[in-house]
Amino acid sequence: MCRWMSYLGTPIVLEDVLAKPDHSLIDQSLLARDLFLPGPGLAQQFRQHAFPTNGDGFGIGWSGRNGILGQFRQTTPAWDSQNLRHLAAQIESGCFLAHVRAAPGGLISEQNTHPFLQNGWMFCQNGEIGGYPQLRRDLVMAVDPELFPYMQGNVDTETAFFLALTFGLADDPVQALGRMVKFIEQTRLAHGIDAPFRGTFCASDGNRLIVARWVSADSKTMPAPSLFY
Repeated sequence: MCRWMSYLGTPIVLEDVLAKPDHSLIDQSLLARDLFLPGPGLAQQFRQHAFPTNGDGFGIGWSGRNGILGQFRQTTPAWDSQNLRHLAAQIESGCFLAHVRAAPGGLISEQNTHPFLQNGWMFCQNGEIGGYPQLRRDLVMAVDPELFPYMQGNVDTETAFFLALTFGLADDPVQALGRMVKFIEQTRLAHGIDAPFRGTFCASDGNRLIVARWVSADSKTMPAPSLFY
């Protein structure tokens, strides 16, 4: 699983939350089990998870000058990137997303690295669409034809983002995320996929920050990924 953080508020230098704190996101990318967790139950769950590192790339997206969104992504580990630390020390923003990736079995490329940017929105996710290889064709075919040419990767997060854009992310982001989740669930059930759809999502246009958490109703004992405010 991946992990991400987001910020919306008074402009700050990114390194103040991304690099300087104890258990910062950059530190967690290397020591994913060495983090503060509120309570023994969560500590047991996350310190025994299957991803001791998030080393399959990282990305940041931010609201910059004149509200234009910026983006920086690399396929190297966040903990080993001097470029990331230098940029985080220079960029000041009132809204940004940061993501570190764990992609077991997935294609590691810049095009598959979060956050994704399109039409003035940025988006990242921690989670997975169960059975995505079987569902991918139907999901991608539902993307607005005007948006489809801008899809560059082959991961489920990019597809979820472009579906949310298709379903009206710019007009009503909360409803659009709900429609995206509903459509993916309907497609998953139509294909008889047992593996659940689970994730935490973050979308922003630089002025608004919308986050959500989801797990399929038939996931039995598998929880949704954690989301803290």
